[in-house]
Amino acid sequence: MSRITGTWTMNTNGRLRSFTVHSVDAQGRLKAEMQNTAEVVGFWSDDARKLVFTRVIDPKDPSSHQTYVGYLHDDDPDAPGSTETVSGTVVYFGPAGHGGSSVATRRVFGWTMARERAEPQEGDGPMSFGNIRGWG
Repeated sequence: MSRITGTWTMNTNGRLRSFTVHSVDAQGRLKAEMQNTAEVVGFWSDDARKLVFTRVIDPKDPSSHQTYVGYLHDDDPDAPGSTETVSGTVVYFGPAGHGGSSVATRRVFGWTMARERAEPQEGDGPMSFGNIRGWG
């Protein structure tokens, strides 16, 4: 089972919705759904802890699509009940009010999604880059 599977609470530019990843295949393709969304198409990399997906609001209108890129991190990967968080950016392609609050001068926004983790997963913990420590 992939680290990303399960149900998350997402905050995109101040809007809360649920995001559920049902599965990730061997090539990293997601089977996922987001509240108030026609389709989610994307990929997950366990090694990079990176999530990339497109939210398809109206399949007949590509300008309604939104593309998300985010990275998984933990507040304390060894503590039961710790919070897992994915955070990153989302690009809105459509006009203002079309699935987002985009305007000509601003099309990129921040987003996060989080959930409480019941127990540490294999491979969790800090990793070292010389004298720099980060999430693993």
